[in-house]
Parts: sequence; structure tokens; C-alpha cells
Amino acid sequence: MPSSPLVSILIPAYNAQKHIASTILSILKQDYKAIEIIIVNDGSTDATENEVKRINDHRIILINQTKQGAAAARNAAFKYSKGQFIKYLDADDMISPHMLKAQVQAILPNANAIAYSDWGRFKISLNDFVPHTELYPHITHPLQWLKAHMYPEPYPMLQVGRFLLSRHLVAQAGTWNTKLSLIDDFEYMVRTILASHKLIFTPKEYLYYRSGNFSLSAHKSHAATLSAFNSVKLATEYLLQHDNSEDMRLICANCFQDLIYNAYPFHASVRQMCALQIRALGGSDFKFPSGGITRFLSAFIGWKATKLLKTWLP
Repeated sequence: MPSSPLVSILIPAYNAQKHIASTILSILKQDYKAIEIIIVNDGSTDATENEVKRINDHRIILINQTKQGAAAARNAAFKYSKGQFIKYLDADDMISPHMLKAQVQAILPNANAIAYSDWGRFKISLNDFVPHTELYPHITHPLQWLKAHMYPEPYPMLQVGRFLLSRHLVAQAGTWNTKLSLIDDFEYMVRTILASHKLIFTPKEYLYYRSGNFSLSAHKSHAATLSAFNSVKLATEYLLQHDNSEDMRLICANCFQDLIYNAYPFHASVRQMCALQIRALGGSDFKFPSGGITRFLSAFIGWKATKLLKTWLP
């Protein structure tokens, strides 16, 4: 690609020594070479810094800061970056080798477009990678894209590594909200997508998303659970500002219902706030997500008893 514009890959890293090298190498293997990799070491107490320094490439820039959280680390990386295009990436994920080239080509003519890829999950290595099929590659309108991806399941896959953003759009959408920790990418990407003019799908390119077992009920921090609520509240407010239809209100209510399912049986005050939001929005139709034995149990003893069993039994 002649006169290739610079792409800045921005990575917050906290105690990431186990996987950070794999993440960096997946970027260096790109067939698109006009890149800078800015890694903000956010107060790690392990050997993250040494792992980064071990990889000798002049395009890697390491910034050390005291622990301030991923949002602050991303903001710091963006402030330091020089690229015309921006890709945020987590320190334990990877990208397919042609992704950057495909996404730059897709949005180069339009500074307010967003390119996005396929994605899939893996736990240990790419040998156990399970790809996800994009259901709506033809939808390009930002609001319609979000509506299509948020029903019946309330949360689309907005993991930031899927997306390539122009510097212009990032500046227009605003910085990461440093008051949020848990699911802060949901608030950020809803806001950024709504600020864009178009989404362009780049097929056959993948975000390799390292997946672990996580639920709000297992995350004992009340502050983190409250962050999830605030992230959803802000994101749904953005959506309703653009579309206050009955369909959108149901979509937003379902986001809060999903938080209730995840937080139960802990964090009663947050669950109560979610219930108030659902009532104000007109109610939710999102059923307790279940499969296999969980579906069998919830049909007989209800979702709350099922969730209690899953929480307290091995």
C-alpha cells in the first residue's frame, strides 16, 4: 500500500507477563508494517516490563505509570500516539495477520467510518480457537447495527480489538471514562459507534479473544459491580438519546436484566437499581440465559435457586 498511514496499537498492561509477548508478536506479524505499538504498563508488580523489553523492535514504545486503571492507561497511550488510525487491544488478545491491512483499506476514504472484524474465543492456545460468525455484515448504519446486535441477546461483542478507528473519530467521541472499570468498553464503544457515520465489516479477519470464566456474582467487589451498572446506564442513555422507541427501551431494559442475572445473589443494592431502571423503561423480556443442566434446573426450581446452586456448589 503506497504511503501507508500510521496505525497506533494501544495496549494497557497490568500484570500481563504471561501473555503480553504473544499479543505483541501477533502485531509484528502483520503484513501491514506502518505501525507503532504503545504499551502502558499500569503499575504491574510482575515482569510485564521485562517481557516487553525482551522484544527488540523500534516500533514498540513502553510507558510506565503508577496503577490508574485500564481506561487511564488507554487515554495515556492515545495522548502519546501519532497514528492516523487507532486500534485498542488488550494485553492478552491477538489479531489475525492481515487484519490491519484489511481494516485500513476499508476506512481510509472515510475518517468517520469504523472497520470491524470477526472474532472468536480461545483459552489456552489458538488450537482451541472457536470462531464466531458475524450475523449482520450487511448493516452499516451505526444505530441499526447496535439494535440488530443487542436483541435478543442484550450485549454485542464490543471488545475493542475488533475495531479500527480513525484518530478524528476517537477525538470526536471523547476519552475513556476513568470512573469506570468493569465493562468500560461497552460504554466507550456504544458512544464511539454512535459518533461514527458507518460500520464496515472486514471478513476473514479475527480478533482472537482470550476467554476465561467470569461473572459479576463471582466478582466480590461492590465498586466493580457498580461500575458495570454505571457503564450500562451511560450506554443506554446514549442509545435512548438517538432512539427512544419502544424497541430501544426494551433493548435497554434487557441490559439491566442481564446485570441482575449476573450479579445475583450478591450486590443487592445494584440489583435494586437495575430493577428500577427496568420498571422505568417499561419492562424486560430477557429470559435467564441457560443451557444444558442449567436450563433443566431453572425450568423446575426457578432461575434464582439455580443460580444459588451454581454459585455455592463446585
